Amino acid sequence: MSRGHRVSAVLFAAVVFPATGSRPVFAEWPAATTEAAAPWIPAGSRRVFDALPPAKTPNSQENNPGGLFQKAVTYYREGMTPQAIATYDEIVRRFGDDERPTARKWVAKALFNKADTFFAQGQVAEALAVYDEAERRFADDRNFEIRQTMFGMLLNKGEALAHQGNIWGKIFVLETLDRRFSRDADPGIRAWAINALDDKAMTLNQHGMSDEAIAVFDDIERRFGGEHTPVIRQQLVKALVDKGIVLGKRGSLAEVAAISDAIDRRFGKDDSPEIQEAVSRSLVNKGVALAQQGRRRDAIAAFEHVENRFSKVDSPSLREQVARARDYKKQLSPEEKKRPPAKH
Repeated sequence: MSRGHRVSAVLFAAVVFPATGSRPVFAEWPAATTEAAAPWIPAGSRRVFDALPPAKTPNSQENNPGGLFQKAVTYYREGMTPQAIATYDEIVRRFGDDERPTARKWVAKALFNKADTFFAQGQVAEALAVYDEAERRFADDRNFEIRQTMFGMLLNKGEALAHQGNIWGKIFVLETLDRRFSRDADPGIRAWAINALDDKAMTLNQHGMSDEAIAVFDDIERRFGGEHTPVIRQQLVKALVDKGIVLGKRGSLAEVAAISDAIDRRFGKDDSPEIQEAVSRSLVNKGVALAQQGRRRDAIAAFEHVENRFSKVDSPSLREQVARARDYKKQLSPEEKKRPPAKH
């Protein structure tokens, strides 16, 4: 199960809330949507990558791989799935032995989309076979765009294995991503490796292995904590927020508040929208943890802090956290007793 489908079921134990309204839960990352980014752009939450877009300016649809790729995507979008798969196969058959980088790029993308099409149709075994074929062809390719495509294909392979119930297979794939990409010269690719490790940790936690999950988060911090590239920092702070969620779900509530404060000290002045979203989620989670400890006043203060700090920021994700904080504060605040009218 991908991170985008995780559902939090943590309810307050130390504080009694009214029956109405949404009960406070840890602020996890939202579910992925079909409008998310292309494969080589890491999404904010773990997800199955979308199919690649068609070529924009093919020379000849029948005689170059980019043109055939556009033809295949058009078939798919018109609901002609068998014809789309046949066209992807034609690209591989005609250009699979072509050593030109441009041709190899389109072959890799054709395999990506063929596997994605099988997966979308529920043909998981067929998708896995295509992922393995791509691995045989491109595992050692150093072309940057092909490496991007292979990262997405391996990530999807992990999701396909999880779909079959093979959680350890998924974890093995995520560990392969770590070995292959975490030392890449490009910081964007290293950031994806952090994302894969984050997914590994959350997958372990979902299956009752919170200690192992925490160890993975600590490994992320040890290996990447000293990097200052923005894209690395964005993935690092998200991993720290997830670590706080894992701590909260296993009842280490004091540690949740501590890690939220640490995130704020370390990232709070960063004006990147992605990092500000992560900081706000972490601070909401601090309030949730305080409330679960029965520290009502401290929790209310934490939610008010989120409200005051982020309410003027024009960002949908931050507005969501502000609304969450307001709702939780309202549930924690005692209702004023109605006073009888004064007698004259």
